[in-house]
Amino acid sequence: MAIFQSPRVRALDSAGDPLSGAKLYFYQAGTSTPEDTYTDAALSVAHANPVVADSEGKFATIYLQSLNYKVVLKDSSDTTIWTQDNVDGRAVADGSITLAKMADLTQGSLIVGGASDRPTELAYGQDGYVLTTKGASAEPEWTKLPYPPGYRSGFTVSINATDPDHDVDITAGYARDSTDTVDIVGSAMTKQLDATWVAGNNAGGLFSGTVAPNTRYYKFAIVKDSDNSVDYGFDTSSTAASIPSGYTYYLKIDQVMTDGSGNLINSVGDVFESDLQSITSAGLLTLAHGLSETPQLSDITVALVCQTTEHNWAVNDETVAAITPGDGGTGSSSKGSALYADSTNIYLRFGNVTNVYNVYDKTTGTLQQATNANWNVKIYARIPS
Repeated sequence: MAIFQSPRVRALDSAGDPLSGAKLYFYQAGTSTPEDTYTDAALSVAHANPVVADSEGKFATIYLQSLNYKVVLKDSSDTTIWTQDNVDGRAVADGSITLAKMADLTQGSLIVGGASDRPTELAYGQDGYVLTTKGASAEPEWTKLPYPPGYRSGFTVSINATDPDHDVDITAGYARDSTDTVDIVGSAMTKQLDATWVAGNNAGGLFSGTVAPNTRYYKFAIVKDSDNSVDYGFDTSSTAASIPSGYTYYLKIDQVMTDGSGNLINSVGDVFESDLQSITSAGLLTLAHGLSETPQLSDITVALVCQTTEHNWAVNDETVAAITPGDGGTGSSSKGSALYADSTNIYLRFGNVTNVYNVYDKTTGTLQQATNANWNVKIYARIPS
């Protein structure tokens, strides 16, 4: 249903004067079969056919059905002025949306071209969605824009407090997968390194095999093919070669290392913190760091951690282990250690002296020997972002 608008707006004669009592006849398109028009939007009261103009050549409001008409204008003496065929009663609206019924539209919705070239209502989209065309053969639709290539937010990995030897916690996150094919939207979850992978929270996370000592494991967010749900897991392959069946797309989000007992080292991602290590004269520490690349020496710190009160240092106090000339007044030999690293390990070679390090007295600043048995070392390293 639609309001008819006269092709001439007002019935006028050849001199431009109003055609008092002009008549509009309505027929089925291409025929001489009369067709009803209406006085009301509900199409409940039909006009007379013809519809007769007032003394100024103006017609009352005319509502059309959703079909094509042939319209003929005649003067009061029934002389034809013009004929217009195929006047479309759907030109303003289809059967559900009309200018007279704009209140029917949902706030935020749009009117778009629909099937059979009729306007139709398109519901409003979700936040972050954009309207995209589907070409001339289909209505446009709301589409969520994908995250840009390489995008990642969240998915922070940390050692689980309940089982720090085997479990890691992953925060919720958003990212684009490694092939720039799908978005990854994952919830927070805890996964177990020492159990075979099973979907879900507080479940096994190892894609294949059993947990091994002194091994680097890559942590992945993985996307299920059937419903795009997201889970997490561990693999020794940096390309998720053992990803579970039914999962194709993934993103490497972090990596962890195990120690000689197959337990997680207190290290996640590109930050490393060792356990306390004993000091052995002339000994060599070899510590797997789990970092993504070889750390620069400037990004490695060797700390002395007091275990037995000495030189006014309290238990668990930390100070930087320094290479010092002299040994606290008992000779001229230097003290300290040699530090170096590769892509897998950080190495610390202790000096071949009775007490490897000197420390400055915490209160007086006097240089003193640090008794090996009274101190441990701890190593910190990072890969800057």
